[in-house]
Amino acid sequence: YSSCCLTFILQLYKIRLVHLYKGELSMEQSTKSPILTIGIDFDEVLVETNLALAMWHNKHYGTSYKRSELTEYDLTKTWGCNRVELDRRVFEFYSSPEHKETILVPHALSVMRKLAREHNLVIITARPPESKEYTAPLLAHFQGTFRDIHYVGYKETKGQKTSKVPVCEDVDVHLFIDDSFSHAEELSHAGIPVLLYDTPYNQGGPLPFNVTRVKN
Repeated sequence: YSSCCLTFILQLYKIRLVHLYKGELSMEQSTKSPILTIGIDFDEVLVETNLALAMWHNKHYGTSYKRSELTEYDLTKTWGCNRVELDRRVFEFYSSPEHKETILVPHALSVMRKLAREHNLVIITARPPESKEYTAPLLAHFQGTFRDIHYVGYKETKGQKTSKVPVCEDVDVHLFIDDSFSHAEELSHAGIPVLLYDTPYNQGGPLPFNVTRVKN
C-alpha cells in the first residue's frame, strides 16, 4: 500500500490544481487537502475474492488453478463456460462457506479508515444487486467507513456492458480505485482519475490517460 498512498497523494495534488485552474478553489483553499468523493471497487480491492473463488471452484469443479495464474478478467475463459453458467456458479459461490470466509486485502481496513476521516468513500461494485445479502457479512468488517454502496451488476446488451460511469457521475466521484482494466478505461474516458491495482489479469496494454498502475 505504500506506493498506492504515494500515488494517491499525487492524484489529490493534480485534482486540487484542476479545481484551482477552473476557479472552483481560491489560492488559500488550494493549500488545504480537498474533501473528495472516492469510488472504491469491492472485489480484489477490499477483499481477496479470487483467492476464495479459486479454492471453491477447484474443490467443486475439479479445476486446479491458482489466483496468481489468472491472466483473464473474464472467468468464462478460465472456467471454459458461457456467461449464463458463469453467473450460476458465482451465485453458488456466494452462498458457500468459502465466500463467507473471504479474507480482506492486507491493510485495506486500516487504509480505508484513514481515508474516511478526510474523504467521502463510496463502494461501486460490479456485483449484482441480488448479491447484497451475501456481501453484507463481508461489508460488516468496514462498518462506518463507507457512505454508500452501489451494485452496478453485469449486463451486456447489444455489445454494451454495464458501466460504473453513470453512478460515478451521479455521486460526483473525483477518484476511483479498481482492479479492472476495462472499468479503468471507461472511467478515464469520462474524465475520472483511476488507481489501477496491478494484477496478472489487467495487463491490457498502454494505460489510458488519468490511469495510474499501483502495486502493493
